Amino acid sequence: MTNTGLITTALFTFFTCWNEFFAALILLTDESKFTLPVTLNILAANSLGGLNWGVMQAGVAVTVIPCVILYLLLQRYYVNGLLSGAVK
Repeated sequence: MTNTGLITTALFTFFTCWNEFFAALILLTDESKFTLPVTLNILAANSLGGLNWGVMQAGVAVTVIPCVILYLLLQRYYVNGLLSGAVK
């Protein structure tokens, strides 16, 4: 039997870390160590402070793919973990 609560917590933690923006923006100074959201923001911003929406949408699509794949692989554990705490 697998521990569905542990897998659900791991999924929440992964999604939070994967989409983390502000700590990486503030704490990291080396551009080679920036997280994907920070790099995407730098690539999509232009010199006038605007946003290149085409680059942003392409980056978001690439960023979402690993999250969707991981969720689809672990979906049954995720749902079981959420329901196990709701039903007594």
